[in-house]
Amino acid sequence: NLRGTYGAEFDPHSGQINGAQLVRSLRPVLLEQGVQIYENTPVLRIREGGGYTLTTPDGEVQAKAIVIATNGYSSKLSYFRDALFPLHSHVFATAALTPEQREAIGWHNFAGYSDDLDRIAYSTMPSDGRLIFGGGSNASYAYQFGNRTAYRGSTRRSFDAIERTWRGYQPGGASIPITHRWTGTLGITLNRTPLIGVCRDKRNLFYAIGYCGHGVTLANCCFSPARCNPH
Repeated sequence: NLRGTYGAEFDPHSGQINGAQLVRSLRPVLLEQGVQIYENTPVLRIREGGGYTLTTPDGEVQAKAIVIATNGYSSKLSYFRDALFPLHSHVFATAALTPEQREAIGWHNFAGYSDDLDRIAYSTMPSDGRLIFGGGSNASYAYQFGNRTAYRGSTRRSFDAIERTWRGYQPGGASIPITHRWTGTLGITLNRTPLIGVCRDKRNLFYAIGYCGHGVTLANCCFSPARCNPH
């Protein structure tokens, strides 16, 4: 039950994906297939020359091919600086809702919702019963000069605007406390479509970036190196 709406479309096939849990669950599957995973090993620099030399804090790695899947952080490696830019998105979560609070805001048995306005507002409720909400106005997002990927500055105005949008849709939640607030970095392209493909003469640089806030779902169904280069 959302105040101020004129209609809605229900998708019975919608669902939820927790991005962090998805990555953690994929780890043992990949290890079982022989994939080597090096955690806490950020790539600081990439040098090209036939193949690729990747500089990390503890040494260098030689690779015949690489995949750029760093989305909003890609400019840190000097790739796609003119093709996409990092945008900081602010989100909050409430305390776990009681059955009475769910009833007060009209949250019944569905995964979440989003509106169709220019700055999409979206909300979902994971299994722990917290309500997560983001978007809804220009104040919900921020760009930092020079394509900075780490957000520095006050977020109070942004979170105040997001909270007003949420309480406008669900005024019954006025007494529900907000317990978590965070900011994440999106990769935004100018035409709002992802960049997916392969380049260089040897067709050995694959890229899948620019999901414009929809990467948790799009990244899992759009990109496969085999599709870009079957050889």
